[in-house]
Order: sequence, then C-alpha cells, then structure tokens
Amino acid sequence: MICVSIIEQTTGDAIKAMQQASVFADLVEIRLEYINNPDLYSIISARQKPLIITITPKNENGRFEGSEQERIALLRQAVRLGADYIDVNFGCSGLAG
Repeated sequence: MICVSIIEQTTGDAIKAMQQASVFADLVEIRLEYINNPDLYSIISARQKPLIITITPKNENGRFEGSEQERIALLRQAVRLGADYIDVNFGCSGLAG
C-alpha cells in the first residue's frame, strides 16, 4: 500500500494536495499540525481515499505547539467527523472516555 503524507499550510492547499495524491495513493495522511487554522470538516469531506489524521506535538518531533488537551480535542473532532484513522502515540494520555 502507498500512503502519501500531506504537509501544507492551508486547508485549501491540503485538500488540493490530498486530491492529487489520491490518484496513486491507497491512503492519505494529513499532518494537521502544519495547517494554520485547519478546517477538519472540509478536509475530511473532501477525501477520496481512506484518511489518517496526525497531529504530532513538538516534543515528539512535530510542529503542534498547543496543549495536549487541544490536540486531543482535535483528534476527537476528527473521529466524530469520520476520519478513517487517527495517529496517536502511546505516550498520549486522556483519550479514553
């Protein structure tokens, strides 16, 4: 399987890249921490292939600078909106419930 990781700065650019990657990818990963003010609904609605939502904090070599609570809230929102997969590190706490 081929997975393409999308690293864009805007929701529109991420959607465009996701659609271009869907031509040859089996699934697409959106690195949400790279997008300024991401519109999860638009991103998830525009998917053409299974979608992984990833939000990697700075302390784990990502770019997300918000709190762990903010990151978890975004991941939960992605689940509610129908993301096929979310990428969660084992060190992540607070997802239960």
